[in-house]
Amino acid sequence: MSEMQNTPEEKLPEGYEDMMRFLDAETVEEKLMVLDRIEPKVTDFMLDSMAMSLDLTIKEAPIADRIYELRKVLKQKAKYEISRR
Repeated sequence: MSEMQNTPEEKLPEGYEDMMRFLDAETVEEKLMVLDRIEPKVTDFMLDSMAMSLDLTIKEAPIADRIYELRKVLKQKAKYEISRR
């Protein structure tokens, strides 16, 4: 009789909780604040996921350049949101 072996619990990607804070933020301003706080820990995986949540693709580049591009888009969206209020 074979016994079922316990598989180790899957490990969440590094920075998962920080990325979820960004994804859960309700406004662009909140997303910018989260990005400012987590910037030193941001990975390519996180950036790809955050960009995807905004229907955005950020080209492969050094991480600092990719963060800059994400921040630039968020600031543009923030201006648009303010003008609609």
